[in-house]
Amino acid sequence: NYRSGNDFVASDSVENGYKKTSLDWFEEQMILLQKSNKKTKFLIVSDGSKKHLAQLLKLPNTVYLNQKSAIADLWILSNAKTLLVSGNSTFSAWASFLGGMPTYAQVGSDFKKFNLPNAIFT
Repeated sequence: NYRSGNDFVASDSVENGYKKTSLDWFEEQMILLQKSNKKTKFLIVSDGSKKHLAQLLKLPNTVYLNQKSAIADLWILSNAKTLLVSGNSTFSAWASFLGGMPTYAQVGSDFKKFNLPNAIFT
């Protein structure tokens, strides 16, 4: 679940605010997961466009889902086997809480504040 909305500042920004998790971090995690299991499939749920997410969409077994419905997105995310999340996304936190799956967030992200027992920081 990559968040690119206006309520986040760029990951390299010096502005105050919640930082976007970089696409590089998502790509690194996806590559690591695919190395451990070549059949791993990724469903990307995001408010970003296909053009913005091209870096991730070039990876094997990757599909962009744009349901244009928050409840459909939440249902999809909460049924994932593993979840990669954007740092301060309450939407991601709800999906993780409801699904109880291993949830990966970037080290140093604000995702820690949700205190989810299934959160893993890499």
